[in-house]
Amino acid sequence: EGLYAKGVLSTGGSGGIALVEDAQGRAHRIQARAVIRFVLPDETPSPFEGSSHPSVLLGTTAMKLVDDRAFIWNEPVAILGTGNRAFRFGQGLLEQGCPEVSMVESYAQWDGKRYAGWEVERRRFEILGGKVIEATPLSFKKTGSAIGEFRVRDPKGIRFLEAARLVSFGPFSPEEGLKEY
Repeated sequence: EGLYAKGVLSTGGSGGIALVEDAQGRAHRIQARAVIRFVLPDETPSPFEGSSHPSVLLGTTAMKLVDDRAFIWNEPVAILGTGNRAFRFGQGLLEQGCPEVSMVESYAQWDGKRYAGWEVERRRFEILGGKVIEATPLSFKKTGSAIGEFRVRDPKGIRFLEAARLVSFGPFSPEEGLKEY
């Protein structure tokens, strides 16, 4: 966490060098012989069936869409991950009138807690009507023109959540760094 993309230089063929900056302003080069896809590592979920569906958005993209008022968020939303940014995003959706916001925590082993964010953020989210679910995503598919079926496995079995969009914030593990594809 804390690396920000500044650009990518092609080295010919399919390789390239990503220029990134860390939180202290130091520049770093990351060289690869294959195609580089640079995303915030804490927003990219572990793959599941339907994880590449257009209704699955990264958190930064979803925040921009909310700020630009590009979507009307008046249908159920599921958020992957329970970091503070995810809790605040969910709070914002509920305050704007989104009928249902569920957060799915797939790790649930955060140094004595069952979620990644702060207790106060979780409480605010739940006071507004949000739900936190400890489960592993299994699949997502659209069942109608707007609503989709999001299948997750929790300790009691397989559960179906209705969701028009999935927003992936993360983090998904405490030591998560760069993801390899």
